[in-house]
Amino acid sequence: YLFLACLGIDKERLRFRQHLANEMAHYAANCWDAEIECSHGWIECVGIADRSTYDLHAHTKFSETREVEKLVIAPVKKELGLAFKGSQKNVVEALEKNMLLISKEKKKEHQRVFIPLVIEPSFGIGRIIYCLYEHSFYTRPSKAGDEQLNVFRFPPLVAPIKCTVFPL
Repeated sequence: YLFLACLGIDKERLRFRQHLANEMAHYAANCWDAEIECSHGWIECVGIADRSTYDLHAHTKFSETREVEKLVIAPVKKELGLAFKGSQKNVVEALEKNMLLISKEKKKEHQRVFIPLVIEPSFGIGRIIYCLYEHSFYTRPSKAGDEQLNVFRFPPLVAPIKCTVFPL
């Protein structure tokens, strides 16, 4: 809404319409259109679809667990219990005398899966520009009052430089 209003689309001729259930694509959880009124009636210029997790969830169906080999270092608790009778120096010496068991093990690794929701905006820039031309166009009498002048009045965001186009 703000994007279209800042461009110069007449707010009175701009509306949002939610799709009916039979209009939505199979992947959409919700869908809205920004429609702009022009000389051809109301036309869709922006579509916003809530695709939910449809696309990304489909990809995760093919992910699988895998088996990996890891180096496992585990303390031998019985030996450590006997060695820790109060002396830190004894701990270091004890560890140097094979009080840790080091082995390779195969373990199954599962992926942590996070599936974000997807919102898909789709802008029809050609339609927006066409509507902007219509909404910015008006006629006014010449200073002499003998003819009508055609004028485009674009907001500064769209036309930051003042200019005039004269017919040859």
